[in-house]
Amino acid sequence: MAFHWLRENNINSVVLSVEPFLIAVLASTRIGRTLDLSDNFIENIVPQHFQDIGGSVKTINLSMNLLATLPSNAFQFTTVLQTLDLNGNVLTIINASAFQVPSSTSTANLPIKSLHLNNNNLAVLSSNTFSALPNLVVIDLSGNFLTHIDDNTFSSSQYLNSLNLTNNRLTRLPYVSLNTSFLYADGNEITHLQGDMLSYVHNRKLRHISLRNNNITTIANSFFNHFKLL
Repeated sequence: MAFHWLRENNINSVVLSVEPFLIAVLASTRIGRTLDLSDNFIENIVPQHFQDIGGSVKTINLSMNLLATLPSNAFQFTTVLQTLDLNGNVLTIINASAFQVPSSTSTANLPIKSLHLNNNNLAVLSSNTFSALPNLVVIDLSGNFLTHIDDNTFSSSQYLNSLNLTNNRLTRLPYVSLNTSFLYADGNEITHLQGDMLSYVHNRKLRHISLRNNNITTIANSFFNHFKLL
């Protein structure tokens, strides 16, 4: 059951605590798995507003809102959350603390597998951006303004299978996880493909790299050496 009735309203803050009916519905049923708050005017998230529903919701859709930042421990109470959609907001930076869970809780890490951060205003990703999300399988960062991704940004994402970096401003490819199979980096500003690009540790599962609409002029002979399935 998906709660689509909150889409396309004029909500400007996630204040579920003042919606007792919604909380009662979500907290009392096990079939309430999706919370859809897309297409609103939400500017702020308060972690406690998810406290009464976090144990049942597996998908939260906050796309097409006005979120510029995420507070520390923003989703600490969403203990079964697997898909988080933040597409189409105005996020300029993602702090690792947003996905962290306080040490006093019983949950070590959020179980998020699919994270959508496409079409925001992100320019840089630090080494610890996703360090609190070791279960990520899919990350979509397309349509941002990324110019730099730290070499260790995806080092903790050991299950990462698909990484979408399309339509950014990257001049080099990031190191990727051992298990990454699909990498999309179309529409960037990459000019050279060096032998050490991509391979944080020799990647033996990479099946697909898409690099259309870049400015590539040089490809080193050793570029594909480490990728056995290409």
